[in-house]
Amino acid sequence: MKEAKCHLQQNPRSTRKGGIPGNSVRGVTGKMGISPTSARRIYKDRLGLTAYKDVERKALTPAQQVKRLNLGRVFKVRFANDRQRDIVFSDESPFTIEQHHNAQNDRTWASATPPKENRTVEREQKPATVMVWGAIGYNFKGPLIFVEENLKVNAAVYQELLGLLAGEAKIRDQANPYKLANANGSWARRWVFQQDNAPGHKAISTQQWIRQHFPDFITKDQWPPSSPDINPIELIWGILKPRVNAAAHPNVASLEEALKREWDALTMEEINNTIDGWPGRLDKMIAAKGGRFE
Repeated sequence: MKEAKCHLQQNPRSTRKGGIPGNSVRGVTGKMGISPTSARRIYKDRLGLTAYKDVERKALTPAQQVKRLNLGRVFKVRFANDRQRDIVFSDESPFTIEQHHNAQNDRTWASATPPKENRTVEREQKPATVMVWGAIGYNFKGPLIFVEENLKVNAAVYQELLGLLAGEAKIRDQANPYKLANANGSWARRWVFQQDNAPGHKAISTQQWIRQHFPDFITKDQWPPSSPDINPIELIWGILKPRVNAAAHPNVASLEEALKREWDALTMEEINNTIDGWPGRLDKMIAAKGGRFE
């Protein structure tokens, strides 16, 4: 056990670091001349260790971390006393026809080894993809908008999407059930519109459009940079993807049908829980001094 602990103190990782060999279970078995079962028992039972997988994520610059920290603190004051319930969170997300796969959690329990073809998740080099845009708020679920294939969501296209939320006349004539405005165009409540800093979102013309149509909004300079981790709708996309892609789709039409079905099936409880979890995510970002958090 002492020898195993010494190896781990030199390098707790399973991969080589700084010229020091890694210490995977297989590597330790060779160094110590013991079985993999014995190595795992030493790691887990005797040393009380757990193996944690490395996680890939987009890097944050020091300036971005400072801005995330400062704006997170501003949000805690601006949206105190449950005012996160007045925010409409929005974003785009791609979906592919491929089966969803969670390498950590997806397992097949069986008394004998299942056939490999029954536990294989196939991947294509360039799978067909659909881009959707959506918006959620407390007790509010906007329309799921499909962005036309190869259509770039520039300022003009994005403003057309926002027209659904603004309750413009052409949308109101279609009896749109998702609009935030009443039938006469007045606002049912004082919503605060949120968006990230994508080019079409932060364009000057888009900021002017939003200022004219929404009673309040989070400007391009008020939303923290590179911050999908504090956008509740990202959690909704995470809920949808395993449902929509429980199995691979034969074509885009099948994918779109599943997206419509699962979006409509999203419950207000699921949406409201993500909204009310927002202050807690801000707390975690602040505790991480603007860095990423689990």
